[in-house]
Amino acid sequence: MTIEQEIREMDNPYRYNVNKKGTVYTFDFPIQQVRAEVDELRIDSKVLKAEIKFASYREVSLGFLGYTDLNLKASGSRKSFANDLKERDETVADWNQIVTAVSMHLIEDYKTGEEAVHLDGEVNQENKMHWLVEPLLARDTINTIYAPGASGKSWLAIYLATLIQHGVMESDALHAQEQKNVMILDWETNEKEFAGRYAQVRKGLKLPYSPLEENIVYKPMRASFSASITQISRVAMEKNIGLIIIDSIGAASGGASEESQVTLELFNRMKVLDTSILAIDHTNKANVPGKNLFGSEYKYNETRVLWEIKPTQSLTYLDIVLHSRKSNNSQNLGSMALRVDFSPEAVFLSRKNISDTSGGSSQLSVPAGITDKLRERPHTVSELATTLVVSEGQVRNAITDHNQDVEKGKKTGPKIINDLTTHMYKFDVPVEQHTMEEYEAHDDA
Repeated sequence: MTIEQEIREMDNPYRYNVNKKGTVYTFDFPIQQVRAEVDELRIDSKVLKAEIKFASYREVSLGFLGYTDLNLKASGSRKSFANDLKERDETVADWNQIVTAVSMHLIEDYKTGEEAVHLDGEVNQENKMHWLVEPLLARDTINTIYAPGASGKSWLAIYLATLIQHGVMESDALHAQEQKNVMILDWETNEKEFAGRYAQVRKGLKLPYSPLEENIVYKPMRASFSASITQISRVAMEKNIGLIIIDSIGAASGGASEESQVTLELFNRMKVLDTSILAIDHTNKANVPGKNLFGSEYKYNETRVLWEIKPTQSLTYLDIVLHSRKSNNSQNLGSMALRVDFSPEAVFLSRKNISDTSGGSSQLSVPAGITDKLRERPHTVSELATTLVVSEGQVRNAITDHNQDVEKGKKTGPKIINDLTTHMYKFDVPVEQHTMEEYEAHDDA
């Protein structure tokens, strides 16, 4: 048992509770009624240091007590800080013991890193992908959505944030699996623009008034994500944040996201927060489908769920077609389409068949186009060929290939059969939207 564990577990007046979020710690000494806040551990000239601030919630010394940038291993530095604190509050019998307890805990944490555990080797619910918004946003991992500029990325991010912040379990497009507090880190716009969009989305969802503290946390950003990790960690801890949205990766990386070292540092910092992340990113100049994520290839490697947006816009609405480009711990998630309808005071999102979006059919392969149309209703070969602008022979061949793949287990989902009474093709079992998405993935471009 380590020194700090002995202090914590002994029945003594200096036992403490510790909480960590990202690079920030809080130590609470309930009997002494004092609290320490610690910023990121760091090595400075080969010395392990941390910025430590003590505050009291005792009536005799309420509020701030002292701050120092402490050399954690130097007993003289610890004693000097303890003496400064004693001058502020002499009713605490042994400040040196408190400062030492905090220091020893931090030293041990730095030495051991993340806890090593034994794996049970069993398949259970905890091993499976869990969702904040299925199938778009996975929980407790890094998700990325990327697209060209003015493609609806930010609108989609605000919509997802609103669903999760307010626990919206029913809507015309998507729904949250659970409620979590959301923080937006914004390098792209400003508070006024974001607040206006948030209000429009809320109105479109017909959400009632909610107190300010129950709304999304918005934080404008200037410095890079890595340089700002301490302040981000502190807000995440104070506000109990369960989802952080980064808009956008290029700016958050400090403008050097094409460099591998910078990208790895950025994603490692995201992981330190140990919470769900949605990162917004851009396409590169080549813009080759599925290979057009801007910058270092480590962006693709480090993100767990990756979606690409292909937008088309009219005067009154924006169609967002999303294609799954990566999904760790699950099969490819296929494609889906959303329509963003704009009105002067509200924005409405709804789910669409891809072929019903403006230019949507051109984004689908023939097999994916067939399954997309059959989701609506049965169709004749002629109808499918006309809609997809292909020959009837191509339609028949695609249906045959589809059924063979289902039989061989290459695809999950129902077969496509010909109803001899109506001469229309349909699925051999009723199909729900999410079932279609499970195997559309194998056909999409």
